Amino acid sequence: MAYPPSDGNFDYTHLQNAFPALAPSSMEVATQAYRGWVSAMLAMNTQATNFFTHRLQQDAQFSANIMKCRTPQDFAQVQMDFFQNVLADYSQQAEKVGDLVTESFQSVDRPETLKWEVSETADPTPPAMFEPSQYQPPHYQPPAHQQAA
Repeated sequence: MAYPPSDGNFDYTHLQNAFPALAPSSMEVATQAYRGWVSAMLAMNTQATNFFTHRLQQDAQFSANIMKCRTPQDFAQVQMDFFQNVLADYSQQAEKVGDLVTESFQSVDRPETLKWEVSETADPTPPAMFEPSQYQPPHYQPPAHQQAA
């Protein structure tokens, strides 16, 4: 049996037995997040493999092109073309990876407890959990054997 099943019918029984305090809805959210993460990692690995294969081919072609140069001007032109292509390739790859990361974040629905409404005029930051100025660290009391006599 494929694990987790691709049809979406996931059996949470073993998780409920292992973690009895977790609600089934929590396990569903965790499973969905895990699926999104695995999917994103596979897409990024595929993209990286394709990119590196392409770059290795281009690097090999660069070496062959260098060997064909007959003048310093030919050499300078081959180098300039190569580095322009390198810059364009890496720029496009960075954009593709950014798109994959964005898609992976959007593929996971957040549970209601993690959502907040943002109006067009509101500050887009999440509500504060606590006011840092109100936080008082606990008083440190060294063990008796470390206290000065």
